[in-house]
Amino acid sequence: MPRSRVVPLAVLALLASVSVAHAVTIDGHVDPDYGSALSTQAVQTSFGDTPPGYVPFDPLTRSIGSELDVAYGLISDGTLYLFFGGNFKSYVGEPLIFPDQLQVFIDCASGGQNTLRGDNQALGNYLDLAELSGLTFDSEFAADYWLEGSVEAFGPQSFMAFAATLPTSSGGTGSFLGWNGGGAPGTLSGGSNPSGLLATIDQTNRAGVTDGCAAGDGSGVTTGIELAIPLAAIGDPDQAILVCAFIGHSPMAISNQVLGPLPPGTCTLGAPSSVDFSSIPGQQFFTIDRAVPSQGRNWGSLKLRYR
Repeated sequence: MPRSRVVPLAVLALLASVSVAHAVTIDGHVDPDYGSALSTQAVQTSFGDTPPGYVPFDPLTRSIGSELDVAYGLISDGTLYLFFGGNFKSYVGEPLIFPDQLQVFIDCASGGQNTLRGDNQALGNYLDLAELSGLTFDSEFAADYWLEGSVEAFGPQSFMAFAATLPTSSGGTGSFLGWNGGGAPGTLSGGSNPSGLLATIDQTNRAGVTDGCAAGDGSGVTTGIELAIPLAAIGDPDQAILVCAFIGHSPMAISNQVLGPLPPGTCTLGAPSSVDFSSIPGQQFFTIDRAVPSQGRNWGSLKLRYR
């Protein structure tokens, strides 16, 4: 008779701990897969708060204030997932109030732009990338890629996304990725998006920081802008990924809503060319470790190990 095999208890415990990779749903809600927040807002918003109880005609895409409360990041299955909890001002009546934008910069390779060049492409919704020229990041940060998410004033396809490269020695190239009406599944249409980047928004947040410039706490916010970026679209980085995010507004103003956060007591920073994050205490970026635990283990590899 063949001998029966007894699997050691240690192996059973290891099998129980192996996680099965699965895609994050791109719906503007933070998923448990993200784990803990990587950066949390520490100052009130100088760009206005959307008060509890405010219900716009389209809660998925409309808001009357802007705040950047919390950031999460995850690398899985060849994709960089980013979630930014908060809400972002859209058109709210007469006179016309331009929408605010979430500006996201990614440092994931050698080179890049520590100070944004003046010949970057004029691309974006009202506050475009070229208008951000002169902005200087922390000394450890040189942006390689830029993304923008914002809400247009009218129409069911109102959430818009843009992206561009930021090479060291010349202005970058980019495109309008497309738009959607918010919520899942984050598919963008009407633009040029060959890598299939997903992006969406949920504007229902009424928690997080309040209006002002004093100390605040953005923890616990679970809705906002969510992105799924194929790693191939950002050069398949093999190093830690640094992210700087903030809320901007046309004409050419950067709010105090930055992650990593600014010191409490900081109000609107003003024109991009006057902003130097390296002169501000703390790190105005957060890090996603590229060396994530492997999710490639399977039963076959474990059998080979413990035969």
